[in-house]
Amino acid sequence: MRTSYKSFALICLVYIVLSSGCSNHKTASIAFSKGPNKFYIKENGYFLADFEFKNSGSDSLKIEKVTASCGCTSIEYPRKRIGPGEYGHIKIKYNNSLDNSQLGEVRKLILVKSNTNPILHTLDLQGVVNK
Repeated sequence: MRTSYKSFALICLVYIVLSSGCSNHKTASIAFSKGPNKFYIKENGYFLADFEFKNSGSDSLKIEKVTASCGCTSIEYPRKRIGPGEYGHIKIKYNNSLDNSQLGEVRKLILVKSNTNPILHTLDLQGVVNK
């Protein structure tokens, strides 16, 4: 009796291991469209950018957090899940007056954390501020 229990347990274990390797594991995947071109603004001005993305995976996409490299950049992103094949937008506003009215080349990095693999994605916002 004890031998048949061990055999049954071993068969179950082998089945679980083999079936887990063959499963159709659903995953979310984020694909960004081409971002905005380089922006040009006047001192103390602002620039709005819209980064469109698509969930190119087979599971719903959840954007968990989006952060910018400084406080001069505000961000709007969808809080609801994005279904497979659906599109979403991350909207960014760079405000030069909150960036000590920096002149010349400007580069801001935006970090997107989601339930994808890899979990982190970087958006790059570049521009020029003129007097």
